[in-house]
Amino acid sequence: MEYPGGKTQHFRHLLFFVFHRDQKAAEAAWDICNVYGEGIIGESTARKWFAKFKNFDFNIDDTPRSRRPSEFDQAMN
Repeated sequence: MEYPGGKTQHFRHLLFFVFHRDQKAAEAAWDICNVYGEGIIGESTARKWFAKFKNFDFNIDDTPRSRRPSEFDQAMN
């Protein structure tokens, strides 16, 4: 199935929508899995996004993360 804007973006939009309908995160995850397939989104993921929305953070993009420098010598391909 093709998802507009990518799979994660699509599900985040859905979570944003149901958040504004005052639906619970667990119910939202359950509904999404019923439509798109079991295990497509976890309840903990829905809760994480609902917590962001409750804090008035409505940005559905991934937040930048710092990474540990790679120990692999990339010049040795």
